[in-house]
Amino acid sequence: MPIEFSNYHRNEGIKHQLSMVHTPQKNDINKYKNRTIIEHTRSIATIILRAWYRRINKYVTNQELKRNQEDFNMYFLITRDKYIIILFYVDDTRVTRDDKHNI
Repeated sequence: MPIEFSNYHRNEGIKHQLSMVHTPQKNDINKYKNRTIIEHTRSIATIILRAWYRRINKYVTNQELKRNQEDFNMYFLITRDKYIIILFYVDDTRVTRDDKHNI
């Protein structure tokens, strides 16, 4: 390993560990650690998405958009001369609009 890379790890407080090849005991530990990291990442991502969903829901509701009763991912605002429809999904947002300045 290059010296610069080792120095970078040391300066940033990164603990660099290597696993042994063809040792089932170590592989089980690494699989467990990897699974734990993946589970933590997924749970944090879910919490973040829920927080954003609540925040966006509050903002859209404060903008006087109404929530569709049949599809809770759909918000709309109808005035005399225009309409705004927002379809909000956790992983995607699509906006259908007739006037981009009013959104």
